[in-house]
Amino acid sequence: MEIKAPGGHLVECPHCGSRDLRYSQTETVVDLMMQFWRKHALRCRECGARFYERTDESKNWMWTTKG
Repeated sequence: MEIKAPGGHLVECPHCGSRDLRYSQTETVVDLMMQFWRKHALRCRECGARFYERTDESKNWMWTTKG
């Protein structure tokens, strides 16, 4: 799934550059704190990396399961 950041550009994995990303399930207090700054945990479907990025969550948000 391609996820857009504020401003309309597509978010890319900082590790491999893939745009095939998904929202990662909130797991820790750090995840909750990052959401306060509107950064969401994302996971790359290509390399499995987990990272935080600002997203246009009003258009993209969906609940996911671990995996």
